[in-house]
Amino acid sequence: MLDQRYLAVKKANNIGGFVNLCLAVIKISFGIIGNSSALLADGIHSFSDLLTNAFVWIASSLGQAAPDENHPYGHRRFETLGCFSLGFFLIAVALFIAYEGIEAIIHRHFPVPEALTAWVAVISIIANESVFRYSLAISKKVNSNLLKGNAYHSRADSLSSILVLIGILGALAGFPFCDDIAAVLVAGFILKIGIHLSWQAVYELSDASVDEQELRKFQNIILNIEGVRHMHRLRTRKMADKIFLDVHVLIAPYTSASEGHYIGETVRYHLMKTNANLDDVTVHIDTEDHPETMPEHLLPGRKIVEAFIFKALEPKIKKEDVARIDLFYFEKYLEIGLLLKAHLLTQQPLDIWKNLIDQNIHDMKQIKKINIAIAVAEE
Repeated sequence: MLDQRYLAVKKANNIGGFVNLCLAVIKISFGIIGNSSALLADGIHSFSDLLTNAFVWIASSLGQAAPDENHPYGHRRFETLGCFSLGFFLIAVALFIAYEGIEAIIHRHFPVPEALTAWVAVISIIANESVFRYSLAISKKVNSNLLKGNAYHSRADSLSSILVLIGILGALAGFPFCDDIAAVLVAGFILKIGIHLSWQAVYELSDASVDEQELRKFQNIILNIEGVRHMHRLRTRKMADKIFLDVHVLIAPYTSASEGHYIGETVRYHLMKTNANLDDVTVHIDTEDHPETMPEHLLPGRKIVEAFIFKALEPKIKKEDVARIDLFYFEKYLEIGLLLKAHLLTQQPLDIWKNLIDQNIHDMKQIKKINIAIAVAEE
């Protein structure tokens, strides 16, 4: 089943494309017949919008594809690339139109447009403004920056047609150069939009974060989760309309692994529940606030620690006498929770066992403390 967001973008894009096709044919035809450089430039602008709609359609089609082996984060970067390509294309169109208009002004080639071209400009204004309002409403509903950019492009088309109308009316009033000046100003509108879209895409491709206000919102959600003492390294990056987030949260040092996992999942749940644009949240659990640098060396792992403990305690305490060994890692040392089986109390009191263990486990310098307890019952 196709994504509803994709279908909404496709529908809005198709409507805009149909309108641009009609306007391109009408404005180019009447621009040539009616001797209006501004209307002809606006017609070329509308024709370029057809290619714009093609960029939007291709980019949104590729972008809605599900993640795969080569693109584990999905394909939404295609929307960003579509924005960049669209912006670059509009810059090229703007420079071409500006060149034609400036050349006409320099050579003082000012044919007077026909009065009918003014009515064509009025039709263009109404049509483009309608497409703008419709596309903007859909882009807000589905949160598509690509469609939003295309909507504002339609608004620029409407404004450029207003300039065309003013230029034509000025030429008809006895100032023939106004038509070509309007063509150059239309090019300026197109150039501004092209630069904006390209820069926005480059900014996103550089893995830019969300804005400061959104970051503070995420931070407040995390710090209000039960079990979270502190947080750091909150990082986000955008991919089209989606946000990827990772964060380190500090929890109590003796929290069990399962509870730590629960706290992390709770953080993830509340973040994604409050922001529909969050596509992926990675929570790293810390039990102490340590610097995020490469350690000089790693503390010994469970296999080494257990081998050391059993070697030091045998033959008084054997492996089968121990119910569980808990390891608590800190930056430069570890603490051990040693749970002995209940039958050892029939041999001697717990204090005797504690003294025995304290006397025999001292060679491993990384062990700072051993907490000893007796299991309530044999497993």
